[in-house]
Amino acid sequence: MGKLLKHIEISVYFLLATSTAFAQLPGSRLKISNDDPLWGDTVHVTYTIPDSAKYAEAVYQDTVYCAAMMWGTWRRQTIVIPMSRLKGSADYHCVFRVPDSTYRVRVEICQPSDRLPEGITVFTTRMPGHFEPPGILIAKMKNIDSALAIELTRYPTRIELYYTALEAAKYKAGESIGKASDSLIQSLVVKYLSKLQSYPNHNSAWYLTRALMMRGNDSGDDSITVCVQEAVTHFEYGEIFEDADFWSSAFYPKVVDGKMIMSYTFGRALLPLVARLPHSVMAHEWLRMVSYDTVLNKDSYDHICSAWITSNDVDVLTAIAAAYSHKNSTLFDPAKSLEWSTRAHEVWQSAAGFYSGENIFGSMGRISQILPLELRALNALNRYNEAIQRAKSGIPYCKRSEDRVAVRKEMMHAAAGMKDYATAEQQLREVLTLTTDKARLDIDDLY
Repeated sequence: MGKLLKHIEISVYFLLATSTAFAQLPGSRLKISNDDPLWGDTVHVTYTIPDSAKYAEAVYQDTVYCAAMMWGTWRRQTIVIPMSRLKGSADYHCVFRVPDSTYRVRVEICQPSDRLPEGITVFTTRMPGHFEPPGILIAKMKNIDSALAIELTRYPTRIELYYTALEAAKYKAGESIGKASDSLIQSLVVKYLSKLQSYPNHNSAWYLTRALMMRGNDSGDDSITVCVQEAVTHFEYGEIFEDADFWSSAFYPKVVDGKMIMSYTFGRALLPLVARLPHSVMAHEWLRMVSYDTVLNKDSYDHICSAWITSNDVDVLTAIAAAYSHKNSTLFDPAKSLEWSTRAHEVWQSAAGFYSGENIFGSMGRISQILPLELRALNALNRYNEAIQRAKSGIPYCKRSEDRVAVRKEMMHAAAGMKDYATAEQQLREVLTLTTDKARLDIDDLY
């Protein structure tokens, strides 16, 4: 399994489909009473606190949480449960029930500010008397074609299984010969596209699956765009639009010569579908991944964002704020960027996304991404004094040097905007002590 984690080119979709391999290890601090539960079963979770941890002290009661993230027939849901300290021990305990239509559960032991050590496990669930979740058989069997045929018999509407099979074949080919050659990968893409062609219902899911498979064959942006346009024309709502694994993989950057390359062509082609389903998981992933695209249609983007105004997902709120922050973008609107980044800051501060389960990671260090966006918007609106005050209150939460650089650069521009050049130069000196990358300093803009 270690090789699988190190294989950076593997599809996120296939990686998640094989997640049973992440089950708890012997001696782990986290214990699950049943790591192969049926729908409706009760699962007991026990976590042993490290002796040196602050939350091991007796005064800390019910401050450790179990976040159970569940993937199923439709969209992912997360329940966050306060764990109870067992009297006279270092163990915390909680119980949850596996809802119907759940395929996979990931348990994270955490607090609003951080994960806890050795506190993660993943396992699959089943309907009573039923099969493994979609994709698991493809990951387990040596003969991927046979596994795909069986899976499609079990789950005939899950067209994305063709993509799962392709990614499994690519991974296993690379595992057996070191690294699969481009010609071998292309031959596998052609093979599984041919299998997909025989599927009788060419609906939205079919065209979207085909588009994702074509990316592995270097089919070109135009061909993929045409395929997505066909998905719009043949629209039929289905499970694929709420499949978090599929869309995480769809927007995963392509690896070229060891570098992550993001192509926005696919996202632009999807815009009509996202606008049609702005509350969907597809829209959620789309918003997170297109925030640096500078040529999106503003009216459509505004419409999609309006569906997320009450969201407690810090990552989505931050991505929207970023999209409105770029001066060379069709979306540039510093007032809207400030509105969304302020909302993200409030959710981070209250940990509302953690407690609601919308995004348990949103209160874990995200302020370092939010704060520069707030300051950039305030500077663009000539609210320089407010930018400096907000930066001073937020910079203690920025732990990494690159995050402090981003904040101090905005403080530098705010001071210059106020014609307080002494403070601007002071911030510049602070920046110079934190980085040697002079190209990122925007010194010319300052002077």
